[in-house]
Amino acid sequence: MDVGIVGDTHGFLNAWRTAYEAYLSKTDLILHVGDILYCSPGFNPLTDEFKPGELADAINTSDIPIIFCRGDNDSEVDQKKLKYPILSDFVYLYLDGLHIIMHHGEKPGKDWLFKSRLTPDEMEQYARKMKADIFIMGRTHIPVVQDRGGIYYLNPGSPVPTVHDNNRPSIAVLRTGSLLVEVWSMINIGELLFSRQISLDKQRRRLMVNRGCVHPSHPR
Repeated sequence: MDVGIVGDTHGFLNAWRTAYEAYLSKTDLILHVGDILYCSPGFNPLTDEFKPGELADAINTSDIPIIFCRGDNDSEVDQKKLKYPILSDFVYLYLDGLHIIMHHGEKPGKDWLFKSRLTPDEMEQYARKMKADIFIMGRTHIPVVQDRGGIYYLNPGSPVPTVHDNNRPSIAVLRTGSLLVEVWSMINIGELLFSRQISLDKQRRRLMVNRGCVHPSHPR
């Protein structure tokens, strides 16, 4: 299964359209890690590309199924416009033998009001408690694929270049059959920014091969 992973679209229609046409439409499932339609004008420039209503319409007509978690800018008002449930703070997935948690998250040391948003340290504690293989997060707009003691923390970045002065807009694709994560550029379409192989312990890998989730020849 190829899983497209995107986040922090913040109402920017053209960024979604480009990401969808170039990458996401070629996958089997899309995961959106939150901050879908809204963008605070106090922190981000609202250009002519900010079209949350049209973005909602584009998302609603996607040919690829989409699963969302809630970002700090997502609200009940946004839910009224979208035909997918978007208000779950945590999403738990079991895809081709991989245990995946998706959560928008918060920055380190942030004095935040909502206990449903975890800092990176809290994410790591929770991921271990839930025995996750992959923890997908957003919030920072910075693409990351990092192995922390056998758990992979994946941030697809944001496809929007203008939000938070993002100079490396991106999306990610998880290929479960080869246990590979790819991060793709939104500036130079078709440019692979970096990739990371997911390594499983021998027992987990043997179990997934026996179940047909992973090809026996994929790199360890």
